[in-house]
Amino acid sequence: MERAVVNSKDLEAYCVAVLRHEGVEASVAAEVAHHLVEANILGHDSHGVGMLPQYCTNVARGMCRKEGSAAVVQQKGAVLVMDAGRLFGQVALRQAVERAAAVAKTHGVCSLTLRKAHHVGRVGAYAELAASLGLVSIFFANINDHAPLVAPFGGSDARGSTNPIAMGVPRSGSNVVLDFATSVWPLGKARVAFNRFESLPAGVAIDAQGKPSTDPEVLFPGVSRGGAYTLGMKDKSKMGCLAAFGRHKGAGLNLFCEIFGALAGGGTSAADSPSNPADARDNGTINNVFCVLIDPSALSAENWNAEVETMCNWWVGSPPAPNASPVLLPGDAERRSAAVRLNEGIPLEASTWEALLKLAGGAIPPPPCSMKPAAQSAKRTCDGPPEEKKAPVSSASFPFALVASAVAIFAAGVAIGRRTR
Repeated sequence: MERAVVNSKDLEAYCVAVLRHEGVEASVAAEVAHHLVEANILGHDSHGVGMLPQYCTNVARGMCRKEGSAAVVQQKGAVLVMDAGRLFGQVALRQAVERAAAVAKTHGVCSLTLRKAHHVGRVGAYAELAASLGLVSIFFANINDHAPLVAPFGGSDARGSTNPIAMGVPRSGSNVVLDFATSVWPLGKARVAFNRFESLPAGVAIDAQGKPSTDPEVLFPGVSRGGAYTLGMKDKSKMGCLAAFGRHKGAGLNLFCEIFGALAGGGTSAADSPSNPADARDNGTINNVFCVLIDPSALSAENWNAEVETMCNWWVGSPPAPNASPVLLPGDAERRSAAVRLNEGIPLEASTWEALLKLAGGAIPPPPCSMKPAAQSAKRTCDGPPEEKKAPVSSASFPFALVASAVAIFAAGVAIGRRTR
């Protein structure tokens, strides 16, 4: 099976041009395009340029604000409340984190909520931003304005969304950033499998009849490969759902993302949510985010930096299990992907490449690309999308739920403690 392989800078310039054609303000277009391409560079194709057809559809439907800033609703001590008003989430959450970082530097901690942001993209990017500013962070997000996507443990239909959690710790040389959906796979990863005609691993999806399925098409009934997909979510009776990872543990984290996300004031996935009722949803993509930023120097933790460094070295020093790869820290896999893709280019499956070329009515000249067979190194020039073929089953990866739970409880406790002093 062949892929279109595109240089990251060329791909980013193309995405900027498409967004500008859709009327998106120049600085917003540049930031959104950079965020999407960066996700591909880091190996997270689920949150990469494959999202652009959906974004353009949402812009055309008036579901996404093309310019402006997130607004401060309230700032009271270490508590900051902001409203994105459907602004592109990549811009809105970056603005919110930068403002919250200043609050955390003053008060030692900041509890931030951001409501009604158009899809914020890869949440780990904001944990990385906070870490680069010297802050520990934890993020919880829920997803509104379309049908729920994830079944609770033991359930047969969707009651929550993919609800990501991210956290970051500053570290000399390379920050430690953990980012994962609370479903076994994020919807975007299932979308990539759907676009590639790949099967899902067992345990990822449930069909509309409540039975386990390895066919990604059960998640995208009536949706064309490569293009916008949330419009296909209108007929809930035909739509399957994703499973939460880690059985009851991941499902519990998924529930708390709904509840913590509701702290932002945007509602939950519940059908009768007061702020996000099912009959008022427009099949858009809205994120509500709750996060805590902590200045470690404010906690007077003795030898904090040395402890982080020692623990990280201890962690990766574990001898690999038989037939296993070396132990990695969160973020290491992304750095490895970046080293390859910045050098060799970003691979895009046929349907995604074809959908990208159709954006802006085909008015934007396509970026240069080459074709790279999956099992070969030979390349040939391409002027359009390649033919797509069936591919083998891909494998799933499961995040560390217990680590996430422990750090979440710690961070939230610190925030509450600081607020009550």
